[in-house]
Amino acid sequence: MKYGGHLKFFKIQQAKGRPTPLDFQPETDGVVQWVLNAYQFLSPLRIEQIGMGGVIRGFIPVSEVIAYASAFPVMLPIDEFTNIIRKIDVMHIKHLSDVKE
Repeated sequence: MKYGGHLKFFKIQQAKGRPTPLDFQPETDGVVQWVLNAYQFLSPLRIEQIGMGGVIRGFIPVSEVIAYASAFPVMLPIDEFTNIIRKIDVMHIKHLSDVKE
């Protein structure tokens, strides 16, 4: 996870024994971190429409995921990579929908 300019502050707080978001950071291996970075890169490419109820967020187009896999070295087979990105995206859209309600 990235904390921008707050990382130094969080580490100081941790050294003082105070709770920080770093205490709850899940452990990830290289592949998981790579997938999360790829998702973060692809996320702004999702289709969004403005409707009567506000912004309607769509999914990241599969064509963009495949283009990403063609442009950057991938650590997984393309079908598996596409499937994982799609599952993360479905969970993300559902979370946004649940928060909105």
